[in-house]
Amino acid sequence: MGTSPGALGRVSALETEGLRDSPRLGERLVARGFLSPDAIASVLSRQARWGCRFGEVLVADGTIKPMELAETLAEKLGLFFVDLIHEPSDENLADPAHIDFYLARLFIPWRQVGEAFVIACADPSPELHRLVSRLYGPNVRFAVTAKFDIIWTVQRLFRGGLNHDAVFRLHECAPEFSARRTATVPQKCFAGFVGFAAAAGLFAAPQLAAAIALLLLGLCYGANIVLRLLLFVAGSIGSGAGTRVSPEAIANLNEADLPVYSILVPLYREAHMVGRVAAALKALDYPSAKLDIKLILEEDDFATIAAAKSLGLDGRFEILAVPESFLRTKPRACNYAMRFVRGSHVVIYDAEDRPDPDQLKKVVAAFRASPPDVAVFQARLNVYNAGDNWLTRMFALEYAAWFDFLLPGLARLGIPIPLGGTSNHFRTETLSAIFGWDSFNVT
Repeated sequence: MGTSPGALGRVSALETEGLRDSPRLGERLVARGFLSPDAIASVLSRQARWGCRFGEVLVADGTIKPMELAETLAEKLGLFFVDLIHEPSDENLADPAHIDFYLARLFIPWRQVGEAFVIACADPSPELHRLVSRLYGPNVRFAVTAKFDIIWTVQRLFRGGLNHDAVFRLHECAPEFSARRTATVPQKCFAGFVGFAAAAGLFAAPQLAAAIALLLLGLCYGANIVLRLLLFVAGSIGSGAGTRVSPEAIANLNEADLPVYSILVPLYREAHMVGRVAAALKALDYPSAKLDIKLILEEDDFATIAAAKSLGLDGRFEILAVPESFLRTKPRACNYAMRFVRGSHVVIYDAEDRPDPDQLKKVVAAFRASPPDVAVFQARLNVYNAGDNWLTRMFALEYAAWFDFLLPGLARLGIPIPLGGTSNHFRTETLSAIFGWDSFNVT
């Protein structure tokens, strides 16, 4: 839809004072053929139960598309609708320092018309007008667009910076925790000294050197066996060190008070798995309007991207294409996606995961019952095809030993607990404060 400078100049951002979801928006959607009259009551019921916006419920359930909601909202408010795909924003107006602000408030500076700045946004509220006026002055005008178009525009405009931060942010901010530097100078000197001593010993007295090497290896393996036995004993004491959430605690949760939950699903060359993981996530017992699911794909993985797009996923899902880089690791992909999450909690799932439908509610209840210094919960894992063959039974046995004995034993003995690569639930604020994951690690 085209716009003219004169028309934009007549649209005041303060005309959005009445912007609140209401049946009137539903009536307009019905009039435009996007919604059936019988569906309004059902949507309003879910809106009241979940404590969400009317439009958020519609988009999350796939009842309408984000673009259809944006067009109708623009008509309702008397504002202009902008398709950022076909009418891209002026890249000279966007500031890299405000990336997180753009994403948090879902807006982007679109055009400058005379002295007025036209802001494309998904929620043109008076509050947003006050915030944006601090950046661009009082002469601000709003145009409405779909939220996913804003996210796509931010990725397009700041591709290089987002990619750089995903790879190097931890190394630049806390290099001592990054595996980019795999060994310090003293460590390298010590390793060199040990290697030289071993070579000298093998040359001077090969039998004695071999005996000492075997003794040291035996001590290492013996210490490992002793530690595991201690962990098994410690993990067997009592009811375990894990946090258990009762069905009553889940039933007492008010869905209107549940937070937005972000789900990261990094995929690479797994086109055959996209449909399965999408179905598993749709089965989660959580308000769909409060789910923020990111399918994180590499931009050159055309098969998986095509498979994801072919599913026609609803508004809970968002496809993020991670730019190409010399580094291609799962932590890097998750770091890239972290800039776009909107939930106060975030979890990682792998393509083959099938989380219990009530897992997110269990974690919310567990966080609320825990002290504020608890930053992450790790879900217990097990294989769902343990009875298929000998190998799957061995996997099931290994998972049972790890989660039922070894991890509880580590917790009881006060030893740092390693996190697996999936089903880890974080407080988003804490995860961002420690700069996410180390891109130079492989898991």
